[in-house]
Amino acid sequence: MIIDCHVHLNNYHERIAVSLDESLDKLQAERSANKVDYSLVLTSYLVHVHRPSTAQVVHAIEKIPFVGVVAASAISGTSSVTFANSPRSSACPS
Repeated sequence: MIIDCHVHLNNYHERIAVSLDESLDKLQAERSANKVDYSLVLTSYLVHVHRPSTAQVVHAIEKIPFVGVVAASAISGTSSVTFANSPRSSACPS
């Protein structure tokens, strides 16, 4: 069994509009082509037109049995740079 445990449905090419449904269709096609049995989608702690909320992703995948969601979180009062420089983090600042 192959589990892809780090998938995003975010649109990182913000000059080109890609819907959540289009991103999900692409994920399903890639999953099938690469014989991936299960995928875990990591949501973004930033929510805007190019980064769907956890609720939107959960709703979009609710009838797809081979895709799950891991909700992102943000630490209140910190920036991505502060978090990335903390001793317990391996995150990279963006």
